[in-house]
Amino acid sequence: MDNLITLIIIVHNRHSNVERLLKYYEGFSSSLIIADSSEKKYVYVNSSPDLKHIYTPGLSFTEKINHVLQYVQTPYVAMCADDDFIIPAAISKCIGFLESHKDYSVTQGTCLMYKKTDNYRNGVEFGLLYKLKTYDIEQAKPISRLEQMFLNYRSVLYAVHRTEILKASFRNAGDVVKNLFLNEYLTVFYPIISGKYKELPLLYQVREFSDFSDDKITDNIDTLFASKKHEKELEAFVSLIAEQISNTLLLDEELVRNKIRILLSKFSKSPAIGKTPVKKSVKKRIGTVAAAIPVIGKWMINKNRKIEIASNLKKAVRTGGEKEALLKIENLLKSYP
Repeated sequence: MDNLITLIIIVHNRHSNVERLLKYYEGFSSSLIIADSSEKKYVYVNSSPDLKHIYTPGLSFTEKINHVLQYVQTPYVAMCADDDFIIPAAISKCIGFLESHKDYSVTQGTCLMYKKTDNYRNGVEFGLLYKLKTYDIEQAKPISRLEQMFLNYRSVLYAVHRTEILKASFRNAGDVVKNLFLNEYLTVFYPIISGKYKELPLLYQVREFSDFSDDKITDNIDTLFASKKHEKELEAFVSLIAEQISNTLLLDEELVRNKIRILLSKFSKSPAIGKTPVKKSVKKRIGTVAAAIPVIGKWMINKNRKIEIASNLKKAVRTGGEKEALLKIENLLKSYP
């Protein structure tokens, strides 16, 4: 991986998380950049010659990423939130895939989530972030790839990207995009227009799940479409993306702009957002009935939930190396408050 990829660690005020990550990435042979917009500058204990600390107080999330990407000189780049983990062996395999498949621009693997709890796995609980199935976007037509992505959305914010494509995605976006979700969608539109997407059958990332994380308290795309206060930013975002796509595909910019509006509008009403009411599955209806059983109802649900989690993890964590990687993450989570 030497000289092929730069890993950007994104941090804002949570320096203990970064110390944990730097411990995790000891021995990581590629470039590391800490993109730090914290209120106070911080000196990291676990530093190394390959670590670059870029301090950007006062910049928005999008401005920070755009700024830091200019320091990346490797052909590939990945971003990692300070409370998440991306597995080095998986990064290497993603690079290998992109090296031999020039028509792909983005790749990642299976993503797990973790949360800290008092009653499961000695304080750490793991689970699937998405349903465990192969998910690729390989249509020949760029617009068809975009439609497929937003039909069954996968975040590619933390995937392995081709550096020049991701740089182009964020170019001129700092003054336009403030919303967290629109920032995430910047990593979708131009990269998916520029190439195909592959999800490899390997354990790639472990992300924190928290009811208080930024994505839980930020206005989502459905709110952006419904609220007048976001109208200006949303329109500026659409115009920015339309200009990128029309210049690349040599299409009429107004037609592209309308296409993006329609695509995002449909997406804002989809179950993928998590706010659109959907019919309860048979499994959930059975769970509702079971929960009403006195004394043993909740016990039955928790027991079945643990069995299901264990079964899914067994399928997701496929090799001995992946089991070791997950154990290393679990031990770090227990070691750091």
